[in-house]
Amino acid sequence: MPPLPDDLDETLRRRLATLLPEAATLPRNPRSTVEPPRHDTDDATRRALEAFETLSASVRARSQEVIELGEVIGEGGMGVVRLGTQLVLGRKVAVKTLREGAHDRSRTLDLLREAWTTGALEHPNVVPIYDVGTDEHGGPMVVLKRIEGVHWGELMHDPAAIGARFGAKDALEWNVRILVSVANALAFAHSRGIVHRDLKPENVMVGSFGEVYLLDWGLAVTTRDDDARLPRAADAKDLAGTPSYMAPEMLGGQADRIGPRTDVYLVGAVLFEILTGAPPHDGPTMQAIFASIARSEPPIGDGVAPEAARIVRRAMAREPEDRHASVEALRADLEELLQHRSSRALAARADASRAALVAAIAEDAPEDELYDLLGECRFGYRAALASWEGNPEAQRGLASALTAMAEHALAAGDPHGAGRLVREHPSRPEDLARRIEAAARDRDAEQQRLSALERQLDPGPGARTRVYIIAMMGALWVVVPAASELRGVPPTYPEMVLFLAVMIALLAGFGVWARESLGQTLVNRRAASTLVFVLLTHVVLDLAGWATDLPVRTTMTTFPVLWAAAIGTLSLWFEPRLWPSVGLALGLAVFAMRWPDHISGGIAAFDLLFVANVAWAWLPREDLAQAEREVRRFVEARRRAIDKRRRRLARQLRPSSSA
Repeated sequence: MPPLPDDLDETLRRRLATLLPEAATLPRNPRSTVEPPRHDTDDATRRALEAFETLSASVRARSQEVIELGEVIGEGGMGVVRLGTQLVLGRKVAVKTLREGAHDRSRTLDLLREAWTTGALEHPNVVPIYDVGTDEHGGPMVVLKRIEGVHWGELMHDPAAIGARFGAKDALEWNVRILVSVANALAFAHSRGIVHRDLKPENVMVGSFGEVYLLDWGLAVTTRDDDARLPRAADAKDLAGTPSYMAPEMLGGQADRIGPRTDVYLVGAVLFEILTGAPPHDGPTMQAIFASIARSEPPIGDGVAPEAARIVRRAMAREPEDRHASVEALRADLEELLQHRSSRALAARADASRAALVAAIAEDAPEDELYDLLGECRFGYRAALASWEGNPEAQRGLASALTAMAEHALAAGDPHGAGRLVREHPSRPEDLARRIEAAARDRDAEQQRLSALERQLDPGPGARTRVYIIAMMGALWVVVPAASELRGVPPTYPEMVLFLAVMIALLAGFGVWARESLGQTLVNRRAASTLVFVLLTHVVLDLAGWATDLPVRTTMTTFPVLWAAAIGTLSLWFEPRLWPSVGLALGLAVFAMRWPDHISGGIAAFDLLFVANVAWAWLPREDLAQAEREVRRFVEARRRAIDKRRRRLARQLRPSSSA
């Protein structure tokens, strides 16, 4: 053992000089209660004893009439507890009396004081006193509530028994909750000016249904001067208490330091045993035990949680003023310890889900599986933080899970998803946040560029205008070649150039009329440019044929190839539904080479089908549906008109009846 400080060493040396002679007479078991010498000569004590002795003769007969004693259920140093029956109520009670041969004034006073103390503390964690009478020897007979249960000391270190009796899965948590109930009883006693001085597991009874009772108030003292029935704390100068749990001031000679913080120390000593499995003060000799009490620095060990160790060290501080200010403050620390323990358990379970998430990310698992695992661990960490906002394990675990998933989302090209995860982060990781913001800006810019390109390539805007222009110009391209086919003479080069000039002028007019519609998208601009290109190419071909004196029909056979190339380009760029016209143009080229004399008729047929293909490709679906309905109505009207004319004609041709 390290040497004690000089002043404490000297104090202990002087105190041991007086204690060691006493130690020879003390019980060898350091868990047994050391009782102080009896001082029953003061006026208040004499008056209390005389009052009891005066009443004892009159109440003795009544006590024996209303209480029927049974078997012995417990024994102590000075008293015996029997099972009893209150005859009037028919209920089982516990009856405490003095041992046979121990009926002296001091023992009588001790038992009465315990009864007075317990009777004054009406609290759920203090055994109720039903009555005080006298036995056949004239000694006190205390009638208490019968408790069916076991002493806490029999259960504290037996997790299997705790689980079997009370269904508790966590023995440490169960023990701390028992200690909280004991602290409640002590806090109530302190509010009445009473200090217990002998708290230990053997002095706590746990009922069959989890009830907790603090027993054995025989060493209790009062801090009030107006309570004449109990010894005053200011007079408690002698060694008293249980050595295994004793506070330094209980060694005697420090009566001015006995008070509620003495019980705070005892609660801390019991908590020490809960955490380590043994009481704080032990040794091969009574001198070693007393030295441990005086030093009050028992080794807690590394296996105890730091928060619990801190509570024990403060509660068991050598100087009373360094301990918790009250049992209520210590109880609050115990409640917080339980809350933190529960929070840590939730965080530990969430850690398992986080580990699975990290492994799944490394294995490139499906996104649904990753987000399911993230949800599990995030829920667990948030539940832990809801129980204890400052839980460092939950904060670190949540931060780690969110960081891992944010990094994955960023690598997968989802900076906005990563940003949402970082916004949930307990402590914003600046480097990751900057990378996410940069990626989000790049993604937004790319998205805007793609959206703009999508708008430019959308065939919807201006579709009706395009169809209208193609239809108007196509009508001319159908009528003129058809007329040429009907007259059987091909057009001349001057006629074709003039026709193209009219078409270009018409296209220019349409361009001015629909400049906003045709200029707003890349589709419209390319379609218009392609049409201009085709017309200008026609002009070049016609002029070249004219200049070289090629037959007109020979020059016209090149037109379908030009149209197939132009329409094919449009199909490749933005409108695949124009591919039927590419096939028609190539078919027309073959037709022109096989039957060049009928090229004009082929061109008229192609233009008619091309206009229909354009209308089908570019007109909105509702327009096509409306056109289809109009055609059906027209066809139906024509059919009815023909049927009507046929019936009228049939009536006119029917022979008359006179004939």
